[in-house]
Amino acid sequence: MKLRNYFFGALACLALASCSSDDDAIDSGQEGKDGVACIAVKLVMPGGNITRAEDSKWNGANDNDTYYQAGTGAEAVVKNAYFYLFDGNTQIKAVKVDAPETTSPGTGNTIERFFDDNHIVIVDEKAPTHIIAVLNVSDALHTELDGKSLSVFKEVLQSKLLATCDEANGLVMSNSVYVNGTTVIQETPVAGKIGYGETADAARTDALTKPVTIAVERVFARVSLSTVAATINQTTLKDGATVVKPIVQGWWLDNTNKQSYLIKQLNNTYAFNLVSASSTPLTEGWWNDASDFRSYWANSYVPVDGKYGHYTWSSANTVDKYCFENTDENNNTQLVVAAILQTTDDKPVHLIQWGGQDFASTTQANAMNAFFIEALKNLGNIKKSTDGGTTKLALTTSDLKLIWNNNITTYEYNSEVLKNWQSLVTIEKVASTKYYNGDTELSDDQAIINAIYSNIGIVNYYNGGQTYYFTKIEHEPLYKETDYAIIRNHIYNITLNSITGLGTPVPNPADPDDDDDDPSTPDPTPDPTDPYYPDPDDPNGPDNPDVPTDPTDPDQPIIPEKPTDNHSAISATVQILKYRVVSQSVDLK
Repeated sequence: MKLRNYFFGALACLALASCSSDDDAIDSGQEGKDGVACIAVKLVMPGGNITRAEDSKWNGANDNDTYYQAGTGAEAVVKNAYFYLFDGNTQIKAVKVDAPETTSPGTGNTIERFFDDNHIVIVDEKAPTHIIAVLNVSDALHTELDGKSLSVFKEVLQSKLLATCDEANGLVMSNSVYVNGTTVIQETPVAGKIGYGETADAARTDALTKPVTIAVERVFARVSLSTVAATINQTTLKDGATVVKPIVQGWWLDNTNKQSYLIKQLNNTYAFNLVSASSTPLTEGWWNDASDFRSYWANSYVPVDGKYGHYTWSSANTVDKYCFENTDENNNTQLVVAAILQTTDDKPVHLIQWGGQDFASTTQANAMNAFFIEALKNLGNIKKSTDGGTTKLALTTSDLKLIWNNNITTYEYNSEVLKNWQSLVTIEKVASTKYYNGDTELSDDQAIINAIYSNIGIVNYYNGGQTYYFTKIEHEPLYKETDYAIIRNHIYNITLNSITGLGTPVPNPADPDDDDDDPSTPDPTPDPTDPYYPDPDDPNGPDNPDVPTDPTDPDQPIIPEKPTDNHSAISATVQILKYRVVSQSVDLK
């Protein structure tokens, strides 16, 4: 018998023809029943604007409350719904429903909205045992899902290319996953939910008395940062005269997971360890709420290559960002704030820190020259010769340059790799000139670096005042495993209260193709209206080439790290809301 679909909206009624004598039974205890079978599916989206401050599971030592918050704008868009039907482990059909024309407000405190009483009628010879709903499915994603067995279906990965949110596509959503008793519920069973009748209308009427409820959740989390009314503190440099302040340029997320399971992965129980022995633990099972078809934890996908997404100073913008789950204790997703150190009259400062001194100027040449003059006092044993070593001359400031890691060359000193916030002094080599450490010729670049490093050491260089501050994103701070994490269908609202100090230096210089050579407008300038999170497979951001063509290109990945002698600390308090929403107040130091 051929399959016939009649689409009337998004409350799905799946009408299945009665089995012939050699067909599978439609439902337990219904073998041999004549007529039509129908399944009414009510599709429910978690959310809602109702406060749950009374929910004791989230009150306590950290003053955490939980809220439910509806998606807004493109987050509320539903362009289609696919119902994937399974008989045991076998997928028997995928049914597509185009965007519903009408929806109704949700009820209770977990429901954002549901699709109105419309239906699809499907005539087939085999009844499903389970259903999984996926919303806002692209053709590429459907190709990955169509025909897959249930076990394979649940391990399909969602790629970052689909982690966008716009009015045309919305956000991908799938069955909300939770634990019922000791069973992880990833797919919705339909046993006992099938209606029967001699006609499709009669079967539909019967099915509507016992609808299958499918809660869905967004596969992504959203992170937002508010800098409104943030206190930007000034810092007086060591010369006692220069005063600088960080001016926020934007922000990005780092250590982001590049992929996620489409269907959330959970254990049926967890043993979380308290951060402090004196802490009062949350109610056992706090991470799961079967009555609301929800859970607040997940086993996130671990990248096969072990790599997480890293971005660049130029990737920063001010829009909210979507990301996948990340529960890796050692590679937490972090929020990174990009800033420029400016004078009180709003001019970017080139700042070099070395030997307990600050060398600062609004022009790069002046800052470099002042530093090199001082550095030469420690490089008397490093000489140059243009006559093969007969005459050895002292170095001048024009012989010196600073180097840092970039995407083309990885520098080392004494076998230690140069970190991305560190800079080293080396020589601007000239053809036919030889360089010496005392009487020993420095035969290659590495020998020069090692010789100068033993006299100078590490330099902190804020090129054009470029700096960054970062913080881990809190989820549930009572437990070591859950303290910092990102979980799907959550909003993490972070409020920047203040910035103090100089942050972590960004030494790579302004792009030479940038006409105005102004580090506050690197070339190319990221589009602040771009709603898409940069593709983690492109470490240079969405608007830059994948591989820099010049070693001075500023668009190289930054792995957040604090200089050992220039700490940037962050303190935070957390409120937990619901999409679920987690709010975090941040002081950057």
